[in-house]
Amino acid sequence: MTPRARHRRAPRRSRCGFTLTELMIAIVVLIGVLLATSKIFSTTSKVTSAGKAAADIMQEVSAIERQIRADFARLSRDGVLAIRNVAVDNDVNPAVLLNPNLPPDAKLRCDQIVFFADGVQSPQTFLVGAGLNHKGQGTSGRVYYGHVFQLGEAGGPVDLDRSPIVARDPAEVVYPWTSGQIDMQFTKFDHNNSNGTDMFEAQGSFTTNLPPPDARTWGFGRQAVILVDDDKNAIDSNDKTEYLGQVLAARSLFLQDPRLGFAPQIMHGRVDASAMELNELRQLVQYTPFPAYLPRPWSRSGNPPDQFSTIARGLLYYPRAERYAPSMHRIDQALTSHLLGSACSSVRIEWTYAEGAGVVRDPLGDVLFAGFAIDYATYPSQPHPWFGMDAPYDTEGNGRDTAWFGASTVFFENVERYPITGFGAGVDVYEAVFGYNQSEPLDSFGVPHQTLGYTPWPSAIRITLTIHDPATTLEGGRDVQFVIRLPDRGGLASR
Repeated sequence: MTPRARHRRAPRRSRCGFTLTELMIAIVVLIGVLLATSKIFSTTSKVTSAGKAAADIMQEVSAIERQIRADFARLSRDGVLAIRNVAVDNDVNPAVLLNPNLPPDAKLRCDQIVFFADGVQSPQTFLVGAGLNHKGQGTSGRVYYGHVFQLGEAGGPVDLDRSPIVARDPAEVVYPWTSGQIDMQFTKFDHNNSNGTDMFEAQGSFTTNLPPPDARTWGFGRQAVILVDDDKNAIDSNDKTEYLGQVLAARSLFLQDPRLGFAPQIMHGRVDASAMELNELRQLVQYTPFPAYLPRPWSRSGNPPDQFSTIARGLLYYPRAERYAPSMHRIDQALTSHLLGSACSSVRIEWTYAEGAGVVRDPLGDVLFAGFAIDYATYPSQPHPWFGMDAPYDTEGNGRDTAWFGASTVFFENVERYPITGFGAGVDVYEAVFGYNQSEPLDSFGVPHQTLGYTPWPSAIRITLTIHDPATTLEGGRDVQFVIRLPDRGGLASR
């Protein structure tokens, strides 16, 4: 057989491979698998992030609740209690919404509460001298809950090149929603105050620009200020700026003290001790300062300034607290001490009375005065009344069911005022102040006592917060609510 013939009879080998159509189908299938896999990974990542964010929020909420309940359990009836409801328009800043997750016409709540607590307390900021000698303890203190304002990088660190060291503090009142240019000052901090100089003396001024704040990053603060004093000198004495030679102290708790004028040290957030004690607080609220000690009326009268306004204007203000200290210096580190919640876009605080609060009875049990007698048994279908800016039952009588609340409204007129001016356009304010007259509704003639401002204290406080995780992963955050029953110290507040 010839080679040509053998070649013709050999079997033909087949070629292996894919056609173009097969390759295109394989690529499409591969893309589908990749898309499905990426979707699974994306969903898993979102679920994991949401779970972590929810866990972060719940961990923070748990700490907040424990602290709030512990503070209210120590509520002192020897001080005062004040609540301010603040509603801010979401578009109060024309440039950007405070909360981009809400419509422009939404209202953001920035409520505040301040009260006094009994029990041994220590400062949490810094001592005048170095070391571990903690002598600055007091038996009572002022406690604030609500939003804080933050300056962030716009505030700047302390100036270490100056002697003595100076810090950068606002020279005006600042709100959580404040933006734009604000006035600042350099505040002197003289740690070696052997010559009795003023530690808080202003050392110059400048301006800074605050960027529009995001409400989802607002801080929720707890500022506890111990009340301590170790001398009998006048309130404007330089000795009032330190306690026992070690603890830095503000002269006054009041932002507007009639004896000092503008006193922003507690507002600045670097100091958590004050030379004002409870007896001095009571005197300042009930009487005008020197030279003429005149009794202050409770309700607003203008001259002299009343007790209601003295408490509200002096004790209710937003303190400064920062997530991150501007520097490692302890004067700046003190700014982080008052931050309890790192991201809180809404704080709502309301109050209520127990059934029959304010009722005065004679020794036989007969009712002499029904200041406030909610009849829960007769009206079981009615919702429990909570008072505040959005209360369906107004304590000044507007739309109030007299059968439900009882006939007398004597002390209602002395509890709240609405609206309050001075906070700027787009801000509504509603205030409730509870002073020293908790148990004297009748004067010596048995007539309802209006001049002393009979105001039985609330029986319970309700606090509603909108908490966000630090990365704002959960759109809208999470709403949490605490109802705290106030302790009864034997007065008429919860009867």
